[in-house]
Amino acid sequence: MRRKAKAVPEIKYTARTLRALAYEYLRYEHGCYAVAFERSPLGDKPDVVGLDKRRQRREVEIKISKADFNRDAHKPHRIKLMDKLQRQYPRVHNYLYYLVPSKLVNHVLENAPKHAGVLTPNALKLNPFTGLPTLSLLRQATRLHDQKLSVRDSIM
Repeated sequence: MRRKAKAVPEIKYTARTLRALAYEYLRYEHGCYAVAFERSPLGDKPDVVGLDKRRQRREVEIKISKADFNRDAHKPHRIKLMDKLQRQYPRVHNYLYYLVPSKLVNHVLENAPKHAGVLTPNALKLNPFTGLPTLSLLRQATRLHDQKLSVRDSIM
């Protein structure tokens, strides 16, 4: 007699839970020594931003609905990036990731800028220390520019 494979239930992720997952990803996968929520010395307010040892910014934007994701494309600094002006607009993140629940993955992969990475929680693989799901990298982010934050800005 065959047993049915158990279906993995769809977990409803809140923005707070996704922030914790983004923190772990930046801190332990990329070695960011400073990780902040909704803070930046440059004036914008990314959901989660990390500063790695090369003083380059890795930004994670958390989107929990299609409407939330679609609104993000209308932000002024996103429009500048999509218009290929990132070289003249250097005070922006070096890497951009979108962290979305699994139900939004297809929509984000189709509509996100090509330079943006896409992350989603993997409920089948848990972190042994925290018990939280790990993140699956579906598309790697490409580096927009090589500029580093100044020491003063990185301290702020």
